[in-house]
Amino acid sequence: MSQYKCVPGPKNLVVNRIDDMDQAVIQFSDLINKHCKDGWDFFSLEEVSVTRRPGCLAGLFGARETTVNYNMLVFKKV
Repeated sequence: MSQYKCVPGPKNLVVNRIDDMDQAVIQFSDLINKHCKDGWDFFSLEEVSVTRRPGCLAGLFGARETTVNYNMLVFKKV
């Protein structure tokens, strides 16, 4: 039976130049390599949306739902 684990990917990557894009790729590579040990293999990159609803009082004052998208790195162990 396989096991899976999820690790949040780097957040808030800002790319202004080609060099910055290379650094963003390196951050993902380093994170994947860090977790590919002890039998864990990289399986996929998934986007997960998390929505936060405002509380009752905040809703009365016009607060709205906020949604944030996260990149989750999925690893598999057989």
